[in-house]
Amino acid sequence: MLERSGGGQSMTDLGRRDPVQGHPGVASGAAVRGFTDASASRTADGEARGLPVAPQARAIARRAGGLLVPGLLAAGLLGAATASAAAEPITLTLDPAHPSTHDRVHVHAHFAPGICWEVAAGPIHDPVIADGIVHLVKDGAIVDPPLCGDPPPDYDVTLPPLAEGSWTVDMQWEFARAGRAFEVQAPHDELFLLDGRFVATLEWRDALGAAHDAQAVRLGDASGAFWFFGSDNLEVTLKMIDGRDFNHSFWVFAASTTDLAYRLTVVDRSVVCVTTPCPNTKTYRAAARHNANVLDTTAFKELP
Repeated sequence: MLERSGGGQSMTDLGRRDPVQGHPGVASGAAVRGFTDASASRTADGEARGLPVAPQARAIARRAGGLLVPGLLAAGLLGAATASAAAEPITLTLDPAHPSTHDRVHVHAHFAPGICWEVAAGPIHDPVIADGIVHLVKDGAIVDPPLCGDPPPDYDVTLPPLAEGSWTVDMQWEFARAGRAFEVQAPHDELFLLDGRFVATLEWRDALGAAHDAQAVRLGDASGAFWFFGSDNLEVTLKMIDGRDFNHSFWVFAASTTDLAYRLTVVDRSVVCVTTPCPNTKTYRAAARHNANVLDTTAFKELP
């Protein structure tokens, strides 16, 4: 039962006024200040554990975004609830972050502390993959009365290789939900930048001197990267800048994290040459056992 220390207004009356922005009908932290959960108790470290959730508190928290926090249960302060709701209850990470159609994708979920994770028993369903969405669902019956528990242990699952295109991991864990969008690309050795005007390729040599084509990963219209051994291990990142307003040139920046020999080639596809050498091509070389970067602010001069 929720009680007010002083005054005679009911929780229902307070819930009808002073709404929290974005959650109509939810009393603000100031409006509900002074309410306490009569059954609440605290452990020595000051954190609420195993507290029955009063129905009124559950209703407020549901309308405030579905999160119940120890501060709300023990002190009844909705301000604490909205502050905790601002933090992401579930954090999703992918490995590799930029998968190809050949990669198995590892999904890791971390559950934030400081949130009332309701004690529930239920299965973790196998991933359902359909229409560009990977559904991860864990549900179960909530104990009655509901109790707050510790965050669940981190959750890990490995997905099979996915088709090329845009994907989203959609995780629903009891009352909390999280999403993570990512792109899956088919392996290729050409990196197109700046609306496709430029194309970059990279050839690298292993310790025995054998040549290989690096695989490209597009990170944005102006940037990308190349990998040698696996898409989770990027070796050379590349960025191009349209600096014509500054010095009538396109700039090429490359950052290397390898000491293997490589040759980076960037071609301006808007220029057609009938003679050689052609000004539409720039080549940058790195010797074996040396780490080499590129800072070329006059790479492609704008032709008159």
